[in-house]
Amino acid sequence: AGHWMPYGLGPGSSDLIGIGPGGRFICIEAKSPKGRISDKQAQFIALVNARGGAGIFARSVDDALNFIAQLRERA
Repeated sequence: AGHWMPYGLGPGSSDLIGIGPGGRFICIEAKSPKGRISDKQAQFIALVNARGGAGIFARSVDDALNFIAQLRERA
């Protein structure tokens, strides 16, 4: 008797959302090494990057940590 309950910023929004160095919007879509990226997820990351934010698809914890480290170096 359950009901579907959508949550998040909207269709395709990333798993991890935050504010990075300098107040920059950042997002990380976490995927397993073989995980598939949906069209809506790809569109969300592309929009974030096109509008001055920073977003990636991370296939490991190291991918995500390296992304954050690079953002800190550029700040």
